[in-house]
Amino acid sequence: MALKKSSNKPVLQKTRFGWIVSGPINKRQSNLVYTHFNQTLDIQEQLARFWEPEESVPEKSLSKEEIACKSHFVENVKRANDSRFIVALPLKESIEKLGESYDQPEFKKHCRFYERI
Repeated sequence: MALKKSSNKPVLQKTRFGWIVSGPINKRQSNLVYTHFNQTLDIQEQLARFWEPEESVPEKSLSKEEIACKSHFVENVKRANDSRFIVALPLKESIEKLGESYDQPEFKKHCRFYERI
């Protein structure tokens, strides 16, 4: 950053935002405040940047399950005449992967039954 100074006088300093003036001024008191702001813009450059396309994010490759889910959605989501959506729920082919979750609610139901007795 450039700095221009001399003794007992205001200092000019170049910043990222432009030149600023600071330092001592005349001893005379004044109720007036002077402010000046100047901005130079290259309109052609700004217009060119405005119309440039933004960087696109590359698409990640989908797994087999994600591809199947996407195709299921495209094939099975429809819109009814009353503007509601009709959706077929996807089901996993191998039901064995669900585990033994059926037994837990049955067990709780039997426990509640025996608590009443």
